[in-house]
Amino acid sequence: MSSYREDRRADRAAERAQDREDRRLELEAAAQREQLQAEERRKDTEAKRRQEQADKKAKLAEQQAKKAAAAAKRAKLLRWLKANPATLFVGFVMVASIVPAILSQIGALTGASVAAPMAGLLAAMLEGGAWAITFMGKQAEDAGREPRKYRIGTWAVATVAAAVNFWHGLEAYGEHPWVAFVLGASSLFAIYIWDLKTHGSHGKTKAEKKAEKAR
Repeated sequence: MSSYREDRRADRAAERAQDREDRRLELEAAAQREQLQAEERRKDTEAKRRQEQADKKAKLAEQQAKKAAAAAKRAKLLRWLKANPATLFVGFVMVASIVPAILSQIGALTGASVAAPMAGLLAAMLEGGAWAITFMGKQAEDAGREPRKYRIGTWAVATVAAAVNFWHGLEAYGEHPWVAFVLGASSLFAIYIWDLKTHGSHGKTKAEKKAEKAR
């Protein structure tokens, strides 16, 4: 009987020991899982931090590249302006001449009861036509063809535009007829400046002409 009780106590003790071992193993496994999860979270955090740093560096590099490109463009523009002051002022004078010419023609046409849209188109036809022929002549000249007919056409259309502006100036500013001459010249001056720029500034020098005559 005592042997049975001892066996039972031994069995219960073994069960309790097994339970403790199972519990220990469960706690150990849970601790390992928690440790692995913590390590994964740490790695994720570290990877995120590195990615953020890489993104910041890439963004900073992109900003610096844009700044460098903008600075290079500004420097290139400044170099061009320093090397081509005549071109800059020619462009400015041409705009200052063409815009008043178009506005004057629109005023002349609307004053003659022409509808505003049609007046704008007709004014653009006169000024734009002169410049279209001018650029066609330049293209022909660059290709080695005779530009004479284009230059004649340019000045013919520009003269018509100048006449419209002159007539409008006389009617609109009768007390100051000199304004009519200024308005008429606005259709011619831009063409004249362009002609000087494309021909006078690139012509042969006196020395070159003298050398050709001496041959």
